[in-house]
Amino acid sequence: MLSHNKFFQKDSKIALLLLLIVFTVYLLCPVITSYDSKYSIPLAKSILNEGNFNLDEFISPDNEQDYRIIKIHEHYFSYFPYGSSIIAVPFVYFLDLILHSSKHHIENMMVFIWEGIGLNPNLILNVTQNDTLFDLLYEKIIASCIAALCVVIFYFIARKYLDNNYAIFLSLIFAFATSLWSVASRGFWMHGPSILFLELAFLGMLYAKEKPHLSIYIGVPLSIAYIIRPTNAIALVLFSLYLLYCSRDNYKRIFKYCILTILPLLLFAALNLSIYHAFLPQYFFAERVAHISPLFFEALIGNILSPARGLLIFSPIFLLSIYGIYLKIKTKTFETLDLIIIATIFSHWMVISMYPHWWAGHSYGSRFFLDVNPFLLYFIIPVFSKISIAKSSSKYGMISVLILLLGISFFIHLKGAVTYGVWEWNSMPLNVDDNPWRIWNIHDIQFLR
Repeated sequence: MLSHNKFFQKDSKIALLLLLIVFTVYLLCPVITSYDSKYSIPLAKSILNEGNFNLDEFISPDNEQDYRIIKIHEHYFSYFPYGSSIIAVPFVYFLDLILHSSKHHIENMMVFIWEGIGLNPNLILNVTQNDTLFDLLYEKIIASCIAALCVVIFYFIARKYLDNNYAIFLSLIFAFATSLWSVASRGFWMHGPSILFLELAFLGMLYAKEKPHLSIYIGVPLSIAYIIRPTNAIALVLFSLYLLYCSRDNYKRIFKYCILTILPLLLFAALNLSIYHAFLPQYFFAERVAHISPLFFEALIGNILSPARGLLIFSPIFLLSIYGIYLKIKTKTFETLDLIIIATIFSHWMVISMYPHWWAGHSYGSRFFLDVNPFLLYFIIPVFSKISIAKSSSKYGMISVLILLLGISFFIHLKGAVTYGVWEWNSMPLNVDDNPWRIWNIHDIQFLR
């Protein structure tokens, strides 16, 4: 394992460059999706400008029946968790500063251009004064930034095991061969912030191997990840059990870990009481997955192999994760932490398959699997390690398989980032939520639209 001191000194510039490149590519890709995340930016604005979590100022009689809205005590709130919107607040503040200082100049420039080509300048003024369009722009910028940060944090994880070139390569696989590109960077879904905090916790666990005293802080990002997305309760519980087991002879460390882990959850509960008059929002109720759905076994297979939602169909690069687990067992480098990560992935798969709406609505590919993508990528690290020391004859074969799987994955997620047709598949010719059989239709494959 590489020295973390050398790792920081050598890699900070590369990490910054990686951030800028990935962010720029994400931002330039034309697709913007704002489905479940439609009110994420308005909620951030409400928190920033009014100091509350209601959406009253954004709701009219025309949209009060929106599935993304719930009404509690005559106030309107987002049905989806507010953790992501809290994270978006500083971004919104910064973007507002830029917009307010430059909006007048942008309008004048656009009016000048439109008048020059003989078009009505009032049309462009209608666009620049449309808050909904700016919300979409904000959403895309923030989602792209958060997703790019996820790539950088994964680069740091990979650098604990791989040299620079392989770590960069694997990070770029995460950036452009997974749903991070085609889904998480296209709109401000919960998944981007969820991944970011899960990665921070995972990276902390790797550092804690060398400096155990750091382990007391790992529960903080785990708790925040749960606040962002409730399925992260799996990682919170399993990772905590592992950390407590590793600290079983140090009661002071266990106590500090528990206090720091519980603190964000207590603040979360207190905030919920003030907003909803309940400890948990409706979205966090366990009854959503408490009973095994009649579609459970279909969902188990579908989340892996469905032509429209299968993890290995949309990102066949993850086939190498299975090989990576085999390599760790074969080389006797399989650790307790590896078992915890596998248990987290497996449990996540079980939970998302219990949800009756397992295909994730109007989505693209395996969106519900997105949160554990970094854990799956972690198991590709042994494959890269083997490639780096393999003899020429076997190395070429492994690289050929890698390039083939990478090429397919890249093409599929490129389509999701640049082509609206693959997203229109969800509603044309039939709404997939009303006709879920389309998930298995091999004659109308989503990514080939």
